[in-house]
Amino acid sequence: METIFVYGTLKEGFGNHHFLERALKVGKAETSEKYGMYEMGIPFVIKHENDTTIKGEVYLVDNVTFNNVDLLEGHPTHYRREKIKVNIDYKKHTRLTSAWIYFYPEKRGARIIDGIY
Repeated sequence: METIFVYGTLKEGFGNHHFLERALKVGKAETSEKYGMYEMGIPFVIKHENDTTIKGEVYLVDNVTFNNVDLLEGHPTHYRREKIKVNIDYKKHTRLTSAWIYFYPEKRGARIIDGIY
């Protein structure tokens, strides 16, 4: 099992959330470090910018789901998956944990200042 942090179309209520139908939602979360976020119909998180914390959700996924999300995100040729620290809202407390995130290698589209897509 792996832990992934999602910030865009994989979140609940978005078009690609069905990829996580076998996953267990751990909770809402945000990155512990600041990154850059842009969007052009879909969001892009840029690793080497420190504009804002990125808000999203954390899921516990099995290997099949993890591989399917890698394919969706085009890892490693499109988005690049890396492990980061995230703060999870868990039972009225915040808990720090590690999770995989998908970074985009370059700026693309309009900047999102608040880190919420």
